[in-house]
Amino acid sequence: MKVIIVTGKLQSGKSTVSETLKGTLKEKYTVGRISFSQSLSTVLDLFGIDKERRNYSSLSTILKDTYGEDILRKAVLIQLESAGEFDYVFIDGARYPADIDILEQFKPIIIGVQATEETRFQRARAAGKDGYQTLGELRAAEAMETEGDIDSLLERADIIIKNDGGLEELGTELLEVLRQLQQETTEIKQEIKPFKLK
Repeated sequence: MKVIIVTGKLQSGKSTVSETLKGTLKEKYTVGRISFSQSLSTVLDLFGIDKERRNYSSLSTILKDTYGEDILRKAVLIQLESAGEFDYVFIDGARYPADIDILEQFKPIIIGVQATEETRFQRARAAGKDGYQTLGELRAAEAMETEGDIDSLLERADIIIKNDGGLEELGTELLEVLRQLQQETTEIKQEIKPFKLK
């Protein structure tokens, strides 16, 4: 089993990268998904609370203050330890260095997705994202506690994807990522050599 973490700032395109890679790998391999926010989403659903970023952030803070900083990480580990039937498992929602540290035993591949602030802002506006309709709103969202360590995660990335272009340009970069990922067999006999896409 190979663990893959995709990280990046708001509106950088990390969801597009993650979903594209997962969809393509599924053609040849078994692929699973685990999210740091999955347990939060379950609780919000249970109480009928809107799944807005600020509600995820508030609930995360409450749980950590009550049960310890590692509570969400423990939930991910429990799920990951029972995911051995998958060739690849994508971990979504890593936002802190400790999120990666706790997964070190699985030797994760970290894929960082980068885009300029202007690109990310224009994407948010085009998508009609609530709360991101001014540059100030986007910056305020990125100043939240859950977003503050993203730069440090990007510094640890094995693969950096520059995502300031369109889907065609992104597709070209993802083909190279897929080529590297699929060099392994399903028994993971060969480690991926870290590389960066400029």
